[in-house]
Parts: sequence; C-alpha cells; structure tokens
Amino acid sequence: MNTVVYVPRLQQKPAWTVLAKFKSNRKLAKTLGISNSTVTRWTYPRVMGGTDGHIPQKYWIEIMHIARREGFTLTIEHLSGLRV
Repeated sequence: MNTVVYVPRLQQKPAWTVLAKFKSNRKLAKTLGISNSTVTRWTYPRVMGGTDGHIPQKYWIEIMHIARREGFTLTIEHLSGLRV
C-alpha cells in the first residue's frame, strides 16, 4: 500500500527553504537584528499576518552574506522562489 504525504503549500515557499538551511529562526533573526517573530511570520499566510512564505527583498543580500559565513550558498533563486 502506498502512503501519500501531504506537504502544505506554504512549506514549498522560499521562506521554508531558506529557514530549513539555517536550522534556527532565532539565530537568523538575531544576526539580521530583527525579532524572531518577524522571521517566523515569513512562514505564515497573509490572512494570519504573514508574508505567504516569502522573505522581504530588503533582507535578501544580507541573508546571502550570512549564509556564506555559515558555510553554505543561497542564491536569488532560493530567496525568490523563481526557477531560472
């Protein structure tokens, strides 16, 4: 018997991909100088006050620099959710 695994649409969005690489919302928030709740809201749907799984563009460059310091690469494609 096959098992079907449901993955919520928001977990397919860029915020989930990026935060999974960092493994800690709190550490990323502290490094960015913003609250943990701000980072967490990136994963919430708009109707719940979130950004629908998108990271605001004003953080993209700094997040890429932080990722490089942490030893992994993030690209604009990761942050935007676009596939080029």
